[in-house]
Amino acid sequence: QQEGEVTVDQLYSTGEGYRTALNGVYQAMGRPALYGREFSFGLVDCMSQQYDLANESFSTDLYIKASEFKYNDVSLVDFIDNIWTSGFKVIANANDLIQNIEKASPELFEEGELERNLIMGEAYACRALMHFDLLRIYAPSLAMNPGDRLFIPYVDKYPSYLSDRQTVGYCLERIIADLVEAQKILK
Repeated sequence: QQEGEVTVDQLYSTGEGYRTALNGVYQAMGRPALYGREFSFGLVDCMSQQYDLANESFSTDLYIKASEFKYNDVSLVDFIDNIWTSGFKVIANANDLIQNIEKASPELFEEGELERNLIMGEAYACRALMHFDLLRIYAPSLAMNPGDRLFIPYVDKYPSYLSDRQTVGYCLERIIADLVEAQKILK
């Protein structure tokens, strides 16, 4: 173990460790590949053609290609793959947190069961939100009638080395279930 590194057992041995893990999930969600840019005002808005990309002061070649739906362009593929990878890293961290906090004793937390439930409920909600936005980017809406086609995996285990892609309907059902669980826990 290198200096400054914390093992999983050390991280999840105190309430502070659980708070740190949840903070890490939020920090990862705030990075530019996700809500720090691409899910807020970058790629998503360019894909939905919210901007006049003829204005050279704002646009980049990647955003122009995204607005033209050139998703297979070599320069855009890595950009889009980075969003996918970043999103599923957040999901993995949320899953790890959920699995550990579900078996954690409330005595580890300064505020007991209340704090434990707050952290767990937020982790469920983060997992649902991340799946929702990945589904929004990588799959058509239900209105487009995607039927039985498979798009993204719904990952709820850690570790998960290979997860099967699922239908839009299945993913939406799981997203709703996670949000309902989060609401129940947070009551």
